[in-house]
Amino acid sequence: MADQNDDKDVVQLAGTNEEGALVQVTAERREEKADVTSDEDVVQLAGRVFRTYMSAFESHVGVPMPRWRIMEALQEFSNALPPPQKKLVEKLEMDPGALTRQVQSLEERGWICREVDKQDQRLTNVAMTDAGSEELKKATPARDAFKAKVMEGFPPAQLKALIETLTMLEARISSVMADSSKSGKSA
Repeated sequence: MADQNDDKDVVQLAGTNEEGALVQVTAERREEKADVTSDEDVVQLAGRVFRTYMSAFESHVGVPMPRWRIMEALQEFSNALPPPQKKLVEKLEMDPGALTRQVQSLEERGWICREVDKQDQRLTNVAMTDAGSEELKKATPARDAFKAKVMEGFPPAQLKALIETLTMLEARISSVMADSSKSGKSA
């Protein structure tokens, strides 16, 4: 559910979290921030957008986005051998510790299962359970509706420019990190 309050210039989104509790997210529109003038403004804005999106995603879909991404990746492997957890880290570009915490949570819910690889006992393979597949299938329409609602009204050229700009920023940050690693300086 989305509601716009023109008096306060806020957007309110409501939904339920994975425990079924009502969650409401209120985000002020920051049109005055459109004239971002410093690198710090860019980073702060990107962080705010990310946190707002993550919170709204969970309230609308009922599953936190990191767990959703893991389940979606495992669904892609459903016709193959279960992948090692290390392969998920690489595919999702996720911190190994963060992935482990999310995988443990999914396992506690019975949505995935883990087992030591029979051929290489250093690896832990991860697979989606039938309950996990059903949960993903059940939540997909809510995810699709949420994504459509968020992107509604954005001209394709503007989205393309945003993607190009964020891709350039990501590449630049990676380049700075690589330069710091080569010179021995901490990033």
